[in-house]
This record gives sequence, structure tokens and C-alpha cells, in this order.
Amino acid sequence: MYGTNSRPRGRGYGHFHGPSRDFRRELNLPEGMSPGDVIGKQGRNVKLLGQLSGGARVNVDGDTRVALVSARSQEVLNRAVELLQKQWDAAKRVGKP
Repeated sequence: MYGTNSRPRGRGYGHFHGPSRDFRRELNLPEGMSPGDVIGKQGRNVKLLGQLSGGARVNVDGDTRVALVSARSQEVLNRAVELLQKQWDAAKRVGKP
């Protein structure tokens, strides 16, 4: 199926190989906010959130409108959730949603 030097590719942003991410929290997206608003252009918002939080990941399900935040520690998870909620609060203040 694959050549000797080829291997299957990942499934895009959010696919993770490495330390376990045992700490998780689901958050419902605020009314009027689209999954794209949370993710940002080319994933910029979730990438920045990961950097600022210390390594958390955010995956957004557009059908259920749920953001799944996962991290390697409770501290990183709490920081990521706080940052995500601040992003949402800021968006409300400037009229988005």
C-alpha cells in the first residue's frame, strides 16, 4: 500500500503523539460564536492559546459547538480554560458575537 519510504500522514491540526493528555474539559461555545472564531485563521488562536497556557490543546466540534480543552496537568488546563473564556469575553465586548 505504501512505498518503502512513505508513511501515512496525520489527520491535521490536533493530531497528537506524545505524553498523555489526561486532563480534559468541555466548554460550550457562546451563542453566536462560530467554531472558526475560536480556532482563528489557520488555527492561530488555538496555537497561541497552547503556547500561552503551557501546552494545552483545543479541538472544536462544529456540529455540537463544543470546545474540548486537553492538557498534561490540571494547572495547564485551568490556564487554557481561563484564556479561552477571556477570548470569548473580549469578543462579546467588541460585538462578536
